[in-house]
Amino acid sequence: MLKGKGRFHVDGDEFGVAEGSVIRVDPAGARCITADSRSSLRYVCIQTEAQSLVQFTEGDGVILETKPSWLK
Repeated sequence: MLKGKGRFHVDGDEFGVAEGSVIRVDPAGARCITADSRSSLRYVCIQTEAQSLVQFTEGDGVILETKPSWLK
């Protein structure tokens, strides 16, 4: 959620969402979202087919020999 407040409903569960919320929903999940009566919502929706990224795992990462400034 980029901006606003509201309610999210997925597969029978309902919960509040607000700026900073991140929600992962299975593609088969029944979902619905609504804005709070005093707010509008701005959000990003990224979709992919279920099981379409099975070839990528945590082993894909390559440990660098150089370190970023925050790890020195």
